[in-house]
Amino acid sequence: MLECLIIGDTIATNLSQYKTNCAVITQPGISSHDWVENNLTLLYPSELTIISLGSYDELDVNTRWKLYEIRERIKTGKVVWIVPVNKIYISNLVKVIAAEYNDSVLPISKKQISKDGIQPSTSGYRDLANKLK
Repeated sequence: MLECLIIGDTIATNLSQYKTNCAVITQPGISSHDWVENNLTLLYPSELTIISLGSYDELDVNTRWKLYEIRERIKTGKVVWIVPVNKIYISNLVKVIAAEYNDSVLPISKKQISKDGIQPSTSGYRDLANKLK
């Protein structure tokens, strides 16, 4: 079993630079749908799984079911969801799924956001990584 696994999109990719003890299954700019299609079979059991997905989803991608599909595959350890800031519907969806599985959520605060409005700033990534210890 892995100590830590980070899965997801650009936020997950960049977060892995600050959580170097984690294995990584990420792809910058990927939607939840595409992540499931390309990576779901690569999931490994882990003591801690960090998920960042949804920031690059459109409402027609069927985000809800793809996020549930990912969560159903994770059978061991603690799960922490990074909550997207740029899409309220998807942010709320992530919180609902996390609550259903008794997972933790880690929101990105407005002061941690970079100019693109999606990703954390450098200091925001450091803050997130510190909260994941």
